[in-house]
Amino acid sequence: MKRIIGLILVICTVLALFSGCGGDKEIRINFPIDSDPKYLDPQIAIGSSAQLIAVNCFEGLLRYDKDGQLKNGVAEDYDISSDGTTYTFRLRTDAKWHLIEDFEEILGKGFEKSFNNSVTAHDFVFAMRRAVSPEIASPSVSSLYSIKNAKDISLGKTPVDKLGVTALDDYTLQIKLEHPDPDFLSLLTTPVFMPCNQKFYEATSGRYGTDAKFLLCNAPMHLSSWDSDGTYVILEKSDDYKGEAEAVATSIGFYVNTDVQSRLSKLNDKTYCATPVDESLIDGIDKNYVLKTFENSNYSLVFNFDDIVFSNLYLRLAFCYGINRSDTTRPQGLIPDTCRTGTESYRSRAGKASMISYNENNAKTYFDRGFSELENPPDNITLLCTAETESLAKSLLPDWQILFGYRLIVKIEVTDSLPSRLQSGDFTFAIAPISSENDTAVNFISHFSGEDEKNIANYNSQNLDTILKQLQKSTNAADLTAGCKQAEEHLMQNGLYFPLLTKKSYFAVHKDYENIVVFPSGENICFVK
Repeated sequence: MKRIIGLILVICTVLALFSGCGGDKEIRINFPIDSDPKYLDPQIAIGSSAQLIAVNCFEGLLRYDKDGQLKNGVAEDYDISSDGTTYTFRLRTDAKWHLIEDFEEILGKGFEKSFNNSVTAHDFVFAMRRAVSPEIASPSVSSLYSIKNAKDISLGKTPVDKLGVTALDDYTLQIKLEHPDPDFLSLLTTPVFMPCNQKFYEATSGRYGTDAKFLLCNAPMHLSSWDSDGTYVILEKSDDYKGEAEAVATSIGFYVNTDVQSRLSKLNDKTYCATPVDESLIDGIDKNYVLKTFENSNYSLVFNFDDIVFSNLYLRLAFCYGINRSDTTRPQGLIPDTCRTGTESYRSRAGKASMISYNENNAKTYFDRGFSELENPPDNITLLCTAETESLAKSLLPDWQILFGYRLIVKIEVTDSLPSRLQSGDFTFAIAPISSENDTAVNFISHFSGEDEKNIANYNSQNLDTILKQLQKSTNAADLTAGCKQAEEHLMQNGLYFPLLTKKSYFAVHKDYENIVVFPSGENICFVK
């Protein structure tokens, strides 16, 4: 990863050329990101910073507006067949790729005349074929699995040209699905579905998305510069964009800054016009900023299914039944409130999920049975947490000790490396943030499959996998909702996850720019209006 050092020096030298939250003609918005993105190729972009910048460099078929409603992007209209499996998009004929002088290095002299910068249906076909190609190994490939043959192609079972995506002509795109997918239109707003020009891509010789001169953009903003030390990325307004969205600034500076106090300071002195804000610092936000709140994750107790203790169902259930927390403070389920089925909130459709609640008798009964089944029970087990959740962890111990005595003592370990510990399976149980990575309930719950690398509980269950596979074939929002609810209840009632507390995300934005588009999940921001 490129170095993050020198951030203050870079900001002082570079930002001296720009205003923080606007000016008379040249309007500059600055925004902090968590890390330097390794790639800005939208088909393989991974991590919050790369995804954030990608959605500001590219425009897909559809986009979200400030109210969370789907609007036209490159598509000017579309039809859906009566059986819900065929989507036909008619594209704007004025959609253009933005050309910069540096492209001469890869496209050759006179490329302005020889290179066709129209965004066409062929660009979407090429992009989606890339996304499902086993050679590309896109981390977001599962988002395309409802497209005909997509999964088999990604597994190397079917040629990529059999993907159900066809350019009927330059400005008509047809997408055929394996089955109706109520989430499909929402998924089209995500980076993996963004267009890619084949001629430009091949001319980069494997360097696509690694620098401004190797990225072809079609959004209201384009990639202008990317610091070699990885401390900032600059986007500028594109004169070639003719769509419905309008850039809110002449340029946007994305700066690596993970210090929450520094972010707040730079927000209040107008260096930043918007920033995620730590909950503990909300009261320090200047009155000129508005606060947007998203319930897009929760803190859950996660049990390691591979551990000698918690591979035992009865011990998992014992610890869950032994948690004495008010239902009014708990999340309504494992799936965060910002997740959607179709275009509506999943939770408003599904209602509260059935979860384990405090029960002394059940806790003691299950503990006695589970503990007796351990051949060589340990004297103690360790509960992992971060400094942020240490007090929450400590609040759980008294009830467990009263219920279970000293047969299995719980010790707390506070760690700064919780994500890597969870990913490697180096834990017994932990308090972990369970976050939505996009705004569909189906994609969120699918990560709990035994086949998914993000399944941190290491849980394998044929029953759960059957539910999830059936979910992928659901044909309407009602079936999607029912399937997601069945899956999340399975995970909770089998003692793999116990949602403890809703974790809110906060996003502060200057009142002059409060109409910028924030994705329904709260995890992506598009600086347009």
